[in-house]
Amino acid sequence: MEFHAKNSDALVELALAAKEQGKVQRAEALFLQALQQDSHNPDILKNLGMVMLDTGRYQNAVEYLQKSISIQPDDAKVHNGLGIAFQNINFLEESENAYKTAIQLNPDYEAAYSNLVSVLERRNRMEEARQYVDQAKALFPGGILITLNEAIVLKREGRLEEAVQLLKTEKYPQDPMTRLKVKHELGLMYDRLDNVDKAFEQFRDFNACASEVFGISRQRKAPYLNKIERFREVFTPEWVSSWKRQNSEKPVRNMACLMGFMRSGTTLLQHILNAHPAIYASEEIHAFPIVEEEIRKTFDAYPECMADFGGEQIEHFRQRYFEIHRGDRNWQEAGLFVDKYPMLTNMAGLVHRLFPEEKFIFIKRHPCDCILSAYMQLFVPNEASVHFYNLDDTVNLYTGIMDLWEVYENTLPLNVHYVRYEDIIEDFESSVRGVLDFLDVPWDDAVLDYDQKVRRSSDVISPSYEQVSEKIYKHARYRWVRYRPYLEPYLERLKPYAERFGY
Repeated sequence: MEFHAKNSDALVELALAAKEQGKVQRAEALFLQALQQDSHNPDILKNLGMVMLDTGRYQNAVEYLQKSISIQPDDAKVHNGLGIAFQNINFLEESENAYKTAIQLNPDYEAAYSNLVSVLERRNRMEEARQYVDQAKALFPGGILITLNEAIVLKREGRLEEAVQLLKTEKYPQDPMTRLKVKHELGLMYDRLDNVDKAFEQFRDFNACASEVFGISRQRKAPYLNKIERFREVFTPEWVSSWKRQNSEKPVRNMACLMGFMRSGTTLLQHILNAHPAIYASEEIHAFPIVEEEIRKTFDAYPECMADFGGEQIEHFRQRYFEIHRGDRNWQEAGLFVDKYPMLTNMAGLVHRLFPEEKFIFIKRHPCDCILSAYMQLFVPNEASVHFYNLDDTVNLYTGIMDLWEVYENTLPLNVHYVRYEDIIEDFESSVRGVLDFLDVPWDDAVLDYDQKVRRSSDVISPSYEQVSEKIYKHARYRWVRYRPYLEPYLERLKPYAERFGY
């Protein structure tokens, strides 16, 4: 045992050195080796949890950090890390509790206070958020994290000018992550104040900073665009007609997909539908991407392998899809099920292959508004969102996905209902009635008060959470017109897509 302990200590030292040098994969491998030697060491478990946090594997981070806490429960940093992991998988109540525990263990922990205010703001508990901001200001006068929190609270209170002045008076912090958050918030505030030039300057700077922080490279962006191009080549009428037909494709639960493009309005419609007592519209669970990845690992060629899917294979992946959704705490077995995930647009071929009876609700929004709104948003990097850190890449992704969607329209017998984001804003009842009629669901006045349900909900998890809690958020409608000078280089390229969607 003494040998094992010493060996694990040496491995930990090597792992920490590798992490310091930015060699995260090497550090993870060494920590895992150390854990094999000393499986109940809370520090090794903590370090592995932090590596999982750094690499965006939040569920794994929860697992390691909870194990560390079970052995050594008084480490405030571990509880704070657990709160971050929970917040990123949208377990906001657990996240709040973890931050509060971290503060109890270490009352001088500024980051834990900042994170707690952040999650309270996400849960629309603004009075409590304000109380913790005031406490933290007394404890950490001049602290940039708390200053940022206070500015966000002021913004939510409608005190935009005060919020801007507060952030403007602070020197931008040296920490790149905090700096990009400050610039992002300033950009949003300037936008609400209609100061377009200052807003765009902040958005440009925060995206440049985010690219650096997250290590966004051309190589990291290429696979997603290559996949889209491959699908466009494979999905031909001849190939689709070669699909093996299965009598076993029995109808499943009454369901639909809600999609479009990032920032097209899917979150707004999701919450409107969720207010209907006969509908369960999920948050972004990513079930189809997980199933797609499992198919890719199982078969030699994807998507070509779908042509030969037999009844057992289709049923297996259907059940896997529902298994993933049932793992969500909000899952409901009853009612019409609507799977909301904006980027399902590029996976419609797989969706149709597994669920040929599926209905599709496609939200249209002016292409320039989709692109600008995505560029303005601070996303956690994934294979799609890595394209949103500059306008060139955002336009490339938009046109690629919409070209693929046109291929799907022309090759698959999809059952699609189109609704325009702008029409929901301007003619709410008529637009929503059209969606409900398509879904064969009767009208219910509960949808008129969807915003009340959102405010009562503690776990609104989309990047649009602040906007959908307003009755109707009109500020973003045709926002692109105000930013036209910055979008001018792309207008001619985007014109066919705007015309195709009736703009």
